[in-house]
Amino acid sequence: MKYCFFILLLVLASCNKDLLDTEPIDRGVLPLSPYVAIGGSETAGFADGALHLQAQQYSYPALIAQQLQQVGGGRFTQPLTIDSGGFVLVDGQLNSRLKLGYKFDCKGTEMITPVRGEITANTLASYTSSSESGPYGNWGLPFLKVAQIQEQNLSASNNFYYRMGADTTTLLAAISNRNPKVFTIWLGMEDILDNAINQAPEMAPINFYNYLVPLLDSLTQDTSAAGFIATLPDVTAFPFFNTIPYNALVLDQTMADALNQTHAGTGMTFEAGNNAMVITDPTAPGGKRQILPTEKLMLSLPLDSLKCGNWGAQVPVSARYVLDVQELEFIRYQVENYNFFIKDLATNKGLNVVDINALYQRLDLGFNINGQVFNNTMIYGGFFSLDGINPSYRGAALIANEFIKVMNASYRANIPLVSVAQQPGIVIP
Repeated sequence: MKYCFFILLLVLASCNKDLLDTEPIDRGVLPLSPYVAIGGSETAGFADGALHLQAQQYSYPALIAQQLQQVGGGRFTQPLTIDSGGFVLVDGQLNSRLKLGYKFDCKGTEMITPVRGEITANTLASYTSSSESGPYGNWGLPFLKVAQIQEQNLSASNNFYYRMGADTTTLLAAISNRNPKVFTIWLGMEDILDNAINQAPEMAPINFYNYLVPLLDSLTQDTSAAGFIATLPDVTAFPFFNTIPYNALVLDQTMADALNQTHAGTGMTFEAGNNAMVITDPTAPGGKRQILPTEKLMLSLPLDSLKCGNWGAQVPVSARYVLDVQELEFIRYQVENYNFFIKDLATNKGLNVVDINALYQRLDLGFNINGQVFNNTMIYGGFFSLDGINPSYRGAALIANEFIKVMNASYRANIPLVSVAQQPGIVIP
């Protein structure tokens, strides 16, 4: 009997620490309300390629607010969409969210892949207005760049701001008017991604710093407020840039011989089996070359064009779908310098740093929480949603917990962590 009891203790000791924590929940000295979150797509609850209700309800700020309410925090409002169909503009066209579904490719092969749903009346209604009125606690705006914080006509460049009913004032003023007692900031990701994906002009690190200063000056006027600012991850490790392999060009010997003839004089060689794809490069002979193993292909690359349009073989893949060595080096330089200034501002303004970058770095090797594996893999990695950029609901829970851990450590609190396993996973048909 004693032996069985000892085994039971060992089993309990191996369980999630959350289940064994007997310390009473406590806010410590953390001020609680109002709580305001500031950031881009990840903060807003943008997932699966759209802003939609379910992702907003499981956004990391909503999960933080949910845990704060357990220790006395107040109501947390968000500009919710009407349903989980959601909306986003893609090349000027209104689209709904991505879901896993069946689709036939150009060769007639049926496959499971992310597909967008139909546009409904709710899609159109969510595009123009929110189903919940303010004042809002979540001031995350999809695709928000730091320069837009003080933009006078933000609604003209970001419709997500218009639907919050705050288009007559700057985002900085709208946030300041909330007078938050606790706030979280995660900014800079959209600037990095816009440059990486859309070749948008860079936001120089010193300019990033200068745009953040007025926001932090305003938020820290109340010296009793508790502020938390997050570091940025290396976006080049996201599934969006790592799902299509560089050597996805599969050839038989006849096809390889034909390509060797087509690209003669360029230094490219092809053989039976997997080959590095052909990409455009104005500096290479003939303006084309084979992609290097360390370079990246984006998920925006049309797969049917690869399968049936000879892209990557006879037709070089456009540079708009590629991150080359120089671009990758520049992006990582930007991330490193943004994080330097984030930490510097945190020190100068008395903010608490939440090292979200460290969480994302753990995904490189992968980790396990109660049997759920999390890594950088598309769909099955658990952390990312179907767009390969923004977190899944469980990814959002892991991010929320990083903020809560710092709240607990910095303010002698015992705010319960979010149960990651209880958040919905990706539905596979």
